[in-house]
Formats: sequence, structure tokens, C-alpha cells
Amino acid sequence: MVNLGHLRIAGQTGAKRWILICSAVLNLALFALLFIQTILNHETLTWISVIALLIISFFS
Repeated sequence: MVNLGHLRIAGQTGAKRWILICSAVLNLALFALLFIQTILNHETLTWISVIALLIISFFS
């Protein structure tokens, strides 16, 4: 979420948009891999933690 927020103000900060987009895509891909791994390994507590952290990241 930080990368997407920074993307919105990239013009003000002078950041390169392609780096912000790459970092956001990579973070989403890694999150998806973590989520898939926790489902495949039947790690219920980790799965619940991942969902909770995702939800919290949108509201903080």
C-alpha cells in the first residue's frame, strides 16, 4: 500500500514511476505466493494472520 500511495504523489517526490510499479507488482506477487503456500501447507494460524494483515493494511 505504501508503494501505491507513493505512486499517487510520484510527481511531487520526483520518484520514477516504473520503479514504484515494479515494487508494487513484486510485493503483490510475493504476498500471493505466501498466501498459496500457507493454504497448501494447511497452516491455519498463518493463513488467518495473512488475511488479517491484508485487511489492516487497507485501514491504517
